[in-house]
Amino acid sequence: MFYRSKILLALIILTLSSIPFQYKVSLAANENVVLKTFSFNWNDTIIRVDVHYLAEVEADTLNWVNVSVTPIDFGGAKKIRIEVLSIDVSNTVISKTVFPFQTLYWAGSTYRENFKLNFSDPSFNDIVPGNINEYTLNIKIEGSIWDENEKKYSFSFQDGAPIYIKSPVVDLYAKIFLFGDAYENGDITIQVYILNVGVSPARNLRIHLECDGIDFKTPNIIRLPITLNPGDSLNVSFKGVFEEMGGWLIRAYISYLNSAGYNSSLTASKLVDVKGASRIELYENFSKGALNLWGRLIPPRIGASVKIYMSSDGVNWTNIASLNLETTGYFQFSMPLPKKGIYFFKAAWDGDGEYLPSSSRIVKVNVPKNTPNLILTADLESPVKRDRPINLILTLPSFHPSSNSTIIIFGRFSEDADWAPIGEIKVNSTRIPVSINIPSYASIVEVKGVLLESEEYYGVESNILKLKVEVKTPIYFEPIFIILAAVLITISFLAVVMYVKYKRSKILS
Repeated sequence: MFYRSKILLALIILTLSSIPFQYKVSLAANENVVLKTFSFNWNDTIIRVDVHYLAEVEADTLNWVNVSVTPIDFGGAKKIRIEVLSIDVSNTVISKTVFPFQTLYWAGSTYRENFKLNFSDPSFNDIVPGNINEYTLNIKIEGSIWDENEKKYSFSFQDGAPIYIKSPVVDLYAKIFLFGDAYENGDITIQVYILNVGVSPARNLRIHLECDGIDFKTPNIIRLPITLNPGDSLNVSFKGVFEEMGGWLIRAYISYLNSAGYNSSLTASKLVDVKGASRIELYENFSKGALNLWGRLIPPRIGASVKIYMSSDGVNWTNIASLNLETTGYFQFSMPLPKKGIYFFKAAWDGDGEYLPSSSRIVKVNVPKNTPNLILTADLESPVKRDRPINLILTLPSFHPSSNSTIIIFGRFSEDADWAPIGEIKVNSTRIPVSINIPSYASIVEVKGVLLESEEYYGVESNILKLKVEVKTPIYFEPIFIILAAVLITISFLAVVMYVKYKRSKILS
């Protein structure tokens, strides 16, 4: 019997030393922790029930409820057994029951139980965030008491304490971003950025994107069965096409649940100026030693200016021309062919208030030959004379002549005449003297040189040299004819005077 008592005492001491530590861990220091004490008397046996719990609990959180049962006065009882201990929250599914079958033998001995409860219930869905609803924390104890005669009796205790459930406030921030240019019939990616800036999580997010001007290519409603914790963020992307130009409002409707299950919402919006898409066409060809670039801007824009860019590597570009567009949107540009090599050209427009900027395709031009500059000059002090030779000079700066380079001299000597070859020269120098005869019928003199294309050079025309033709004075304007005419006029005048005098004297006589 003595050993049995010692073993029982050791077990009690071990129990008493371990349970308070567990209790201390279960309910950390918290200002909201309250102690609710109950007592009941059954046939002179007085039992105290202590309940430690959080008076205010946030919905959908795990919290401890600690219950201790202590006999204060055994009265006529020999032993007390705690058989059933249950706890629940009124009008909810929150409850927990244990079957300890713990026996207590003397006053002051205590049985303790720690309940870890999940405070989650559908009824919390109706609590507006920031509000608190009152419930009752119910405690029920059932057990048996033996008297001195080992007669067994059953007892039951039930009571409750107020507990308050809080629906937390969720604070989300949302913004809409666009990736890509917003233009008519252009693909666009819309991203909704959501950040939890509060201290409570949001869950079961639903994002609904609306815009009358967008034809969505992905679903415009996305559901995310996730929890967005404080400080976390997410990006949700939508794809579509703007169907028309103009100002369009994009709205994102975001709904979510707080931990109580209350459905909240948030709206973000963005006004977008949707412009038209422009396009530039660019083409090229070679003609008479020149590079011709032409194209058009679609749609035409009054007062628009297109810039022409040139590059030797396709990376570094130089603006070589700014062209004012015609009302039709067409443009053209010509330039002497650059030296032998590969070149790149493109056209660009800066856009305006209604249409986006645009660039043409990159035109690659391979110049396999060099293009010389051919200059025709004449050093003449007076108009040229018919049936006389004249001397001209052809100059080719930076030209390296080869044996197969030929220049044809063309002339035109009347207004209605076509150009006709009047000489041929083999190029052997960069400065070439040229002699041509002026025909007797010449009324004008126009001369030009044409370098024929060779393996090394493109063909090129010189400038057109225009010369005055000496005009001969008609024979009746010669001095001798003028003198004879004056003598004849004088004689005729004197003859008339003499005749008049003769007639007068005859009449008087």
